[in-house]
Amino acid sequence: MAQVKRIEPVPKKRSHRVLILENEAECGPYHAMSLIELSVTSGTVFTETLHRELIEHEEALNAYEQGLTYLERGAHSKRELARYLKRKGFSETACQMAIGRLATLEILSDAQLARRLVEQSMHQSVSNRSVAARLAKRGIEGRITDIALREVERDEEKAAMQLAEKKLPELLRRAEKKVERMRRSGLARQGLQKDETFRLGIMFLGQYLSRRGFKPSTVSRVIKQFGASQGEDYEDVGQSDDAEFE
Repeated sequence: MAQVKRIEPVPKKRSHRVLILENEAECGPYHAMSLIELSVTSGTVFTETLHRELIEHEEALNAYEQGLTYLERGAHSKRELARYLKRKGFSETACQMAIGRLATLEILSDAQLARRLVEQSMHQSVSNRSVAARLAKRGIEGRITDIALREVERDEEKAAMQLAEKKLPELLRRAEKKVERMRRSGLARQGLQKDETFRLGIMFLGQYLSRRGFKPSTVSRVIKQFGASQGEDYEDVGQSDDAEFE
C-alpha cells in the first residue's frame, strides 16, 4: 500500500485524473468526479479496494449520463430505465447507483410518472383497472398507482358513461340482428317489442364494460342511467351472459 502523493490532470481527457503515488507509480486514469465523491486526495492510502470502488463509481457515472440522455427523450419508470441501462451493458450495481442518483435529484420519479399517466387518462374512456394495468406494464408498483388514482380522483363512472354512449349504437345494431335471427328460427315472437331489443343491447353493454375492466358497481350505475332514460329498471341486465357476444 502507498499513499497518493499528488493528483494530475490527463492532457487528452479533461474529465479524468491520474494518481501519482509515493513511489512515483501512476494509477488511473480515474474520473475526477469519482475522486471527489470518494474523497480521494493527497495523502489517501491507495489500495486495491479503492481502485475497484473508483472503477465502479465511474461506471455508475457513465450509467447516470446515459440514463439522463434517455430520460430527456421521454419520461420512464425506474424499471424501464434499469432495463435500458442493462441493455447498454452496465452492471446491476452501476444501474442501481445511477437510478438512485437520478431519483435523489428528482429527475426520475415513479410517483410523478404515475400521476401524469393517470391525469392523461382523464380524457380517455377506460377503467381504473385498465389504467392500473398500463402502469404495471411500465413497471410502476401497484401501491404507487393506487395513490395516484386517489390523488387525481379519476371519475371512473364518467369514463364508463362516455364509452357506453360511444359503443351503445353498435351494440343495439347487434341486438337487432340477433333478434332477427331468433325470429327467423322461431325462437322469438314476431311482435317482439323495441324496448326488449333495447334491453338486449343494454345486456351486451354491461358485458362489454365488464370486460373493459370497469367495476361491477360502476357498470350497474351506468346501466341504471340508461334504463332510467327508457323508464325501465335494468339493474340485473349487466350481470347476464351471452355466448354470441363473447
